[in-house]
Amino acid sequence: GQYRIAFKSAPVTKYKDDQFTILYMKNSNFKANYQTRKSKAQKIKLKTTKTNIYTPTEKASRWYRVYRKTANYKRYVKMSVKNNSGKMKFSIYKKGRTKAVKTYTLSGNTSKTYRLKNGKGTYYVKVSKSGSKMNGQYSIQYK
Repeated sequence: GQYRIAFKSAPVTKYKDDQFTILYMKNSNFKANYQTRKSKAQKIKLKTTKTNIYTPTEKASRWYRVYRKTANYKRYVKMSVKNNSGKMKFSIYKKGRTKAVKTYTLSGNTSKTYRLKNGKGTYYVKVSKSGSKMNGQYSIQYK
C-alpha cells in the first residue's frame, strides 16, 4: 500500500535556513513466526533472539519456550519492547505449573531480564498485549 509520512522539526537556531532533516527508509519483508498455543510454543535456542510485531488487529497471545539443560550455569531471558502505543505483558511459566513465576508489563522502549532460578527444565514465555490499540515490536532473548 501507499503511506504518507509527515513530520515537523523545530528550528535549532534562530536562523530558519540552518535546519535540516534526514529521513531514511528501508523496505524489507518480515515473516511472522509465532504460536498461539502453549502446547505448540515456538522454541528459542540458547544465545538466540526471537523478534516479532503486534498490530492492533491481532488479539491472540503468543507462546515461546526455552529449555534449561542444567542448573550449573546462570541462564537469563531478556524481554524487550519498542511500542508505538500501549503496553505488552510477558509472563514466565515453569513446565507443569499454572501460576506464572514472574510477570512483567512493558511499554515504550524498555527491556527486562529475568534469571531462571527454578532449576533445569522447560520454561514458557507468554506474550500478550493489553489494550486494543496497542502496537509495536517485541523480542525475547535466551542467554
